[in-house]
Amino acid sequence: MIEVVLSDALKELFEEHFLHPANTLFAISKIGDPTNYKPYSPEAIAIKNAHRKTIIDFGRSNFKKKTNGLTPAQQVDLYCYYYFQLHFSSSYAFYAQESEFLKSFINNKPVLFMDIGCGPFTSGLAFNQWTNNFDILNSNRHSLYCYDTSKAMIEKAASVAQKIPNDNYRGGRLNWKINEESKLGFNPKEFINEYVVILNFSYLFGSETVNVNDMVTYTNDLVHQFCNNERNNRQLIILQQNPDYESLNKKWWEYKSQLKEFTSLPGYPQTIEFCFEDALGSFGVRDPYSNVRCDVLKLI
Repeated sequence: MIEVVLSDALKELFEEHFLHPANTLFAISKIGDPTNYKPYSPEAIAIKNAHRKTIIDFGRSNFKKKTNGLTPAQQVDLYCYYYFQLHFSSSYAFYAQESEFLKSFINNKPVLFMDIGCGPFTSGLAFNQWTNNFDILNSNRHSLYCYDTSKAMIEKAASVAQKIPNDNYRGGRLNWKINEESKLGFNPKEFINEYVVILNFSYLFGSETVNVNDMVTYTNDLVHQFCNNERNNRQLIILQQNPDYESLNKKWWEYKSQLKEFTSLPGYPQTIEFCFEDALGSFGVRDPYSNVRCDVLKLI
């Protein structure tokens, strides 16, 4: 099992961006406050279930319209309270599991980390944290390109990303861009030719609204623009994670079956177990543990 350890700086970031906004919602009686009761009391469980199921649909809400009296931004705050640390930890555990492969893939090249369905900068922050484990990662520049269809999520992601100081990034210079457009798009001219590309999907294919055919087209276009022409010979891999439930992975299998130029790394897909400190207190236990279903695809 992989243990995800938080630095003091991350704990402060979590408190500022995820704990305080949720506590504000509870304090103004916008919604029930589960912390008024013992963690596993019937009252606390009922309130948490109502939050997760009715308001944010277990994290699958589109976060675009008012729901149960909460604005999209307030729904994002509630989502972050319940799911950010879980998803951050699963992303970090995934990257840690494949540290040797990822380091060899980067191999002295600038990295373009593309996070589709970025939420509140969850995987971007986890990837940055993973790179900070290494004094030298054989790279002089990382760029994080993030996309989400929810404006409220994009605004939260931007506020989190701005807290990552460039001078603390050991691998070199860190750039980030968050796409505020409602339609998925990408201009490769914005990035230099030497990038290796990591296309990251974190919990995206469990969404009821994601269109598999659109994602297949987008991925194939990305491959052709970045990897399959005379001027460019970039490398590209796909990282996918989702809850370990068959019903939530149907769209991933459909997507994967249509990618004729990719194959899974040996040993994948696989389930990764991880644990973490409950810094936000939303789990009611100090060191919760969970698992996530992961896949790594590379070009054939």
